Amino acid sequence: MGEGERGNQQKKNFLVLGTGKYLKNGLINRYYLYRIQALFEAYKKGVVSLAILSGGPDEVHSMEVDLISLGVDPSMLRCDSRGMRTYESFKNYRNMWGGDSVVVVTQRFHMIRSLLLARRMGLRATPYYAKGVGGISGIKVWVREFFALGKMVFDLMKPQAFPSVPQEVITKKSLRRFAKKRMSQLDDSYQIHSSQRIVQQIIDSSEFHSAQQVLLFYPMKGEVDLRPLIEACWNQGKGVALPRICEGSMEFLQVSSVTELQKHPLGFREPIPELPVVSTSMSTLLLVPGLAYDPTTGIRLGRGKGYYDKFLTNSVQEYANLTIRMVLFQCQILQGISYDSWDVPIPCAITEVDVYGM
Repeated sequence: MGEGERGNQQKKNFLVLGTGKYLKNGLINRYYLYRIQALFEAYKKGVVSLAILSGGPDEVHSMEVDLISLGVDPSMLRCDSRGMRTYESFKNYRNMWGGDSVVVVTQRFHMIRSLLLARRMGLRATPYYAKGVGGISGIKVWVREFFALGKMVFDLMKPQAFPSVPQEVITKKSLRRFAKKRMSQLDDSYQIHSSQRIVQQIIDSSEFHSAQQVLLFYPMKGEVDLRPLIEACWNQGKGVALPRICEGSMEFLQVSSVTELQKHPLGFREPIPELPVVSTSMSTLLLVPGLAYDPTTGIRLGRGKGYYDKFLTNSVQEYANLTIRMVLFQCQILQGISYDSWDVPIPCAITEVDVYGM
């Protein structure tokens, strides 16, 4: 980000690439100091939406403490203590906070490699230069960076990886807690923006264009907001159906107005019981919610009641032409989700970052 661009008041996510606070001789590391100062400068200009601090645990902790002491609002800070390398920093940012753009805070010597790695992750990265360091220290760092470029070539050849379920998360109950915690770290503005991107991807898709009706869900807290999609369906003359829970099972009822919805005890809205059951003879797009999705297996983690698995097992054969897509945020993509015999794989998932599966 050049000097002229720093006056842009549109708020963005900033990613601060970590480095140690102190040198081996005990003196303050000026690379660290200048990155902190650069982020604080951007914060004072009002252009920071979220500041993601990425590095080793000690680096991240130091950055967080120092930024708060400078006056940065703690609610705007997010910590990635697994960003031990630049490659990991961008991979973790993409998988945890999603989005397709980020402002990178580091020195000029580090920026070229950073921007290339960000592009590898599908991110549109904008540089925000921290002040450089001259003298012998600066020369040594430039030499190290030259060899790091060779390592970057290896990184760029790697297949893209997904965040894995932690080893200590051994039950579905604990995995649900883990997934909900990841979801809770998304702020409201990010959820709104990402939901809009997902809705637009669905509207632009061939399966939406060919569908005569869409079976979807009214969002619970933390879920992708598909309400604009409901309006788009009505405006295009497509049928809309929402799920209704009754006696341990789920059915989709046709809805033509929001006035035909009522609040369920669990907090979401569902159709009133007098509405007709959805037709099974029309071309249908089914959009499924959930807490997590493994793109390597198609396994979905639901909320534990099994409504969608039962619906897919018992009813999917009845539809003449049914396309199934899971809808969720990028931070809900996890590899290694355990499954039971009754879990039904979902062939494709849509996030604000990518479309997974076929």
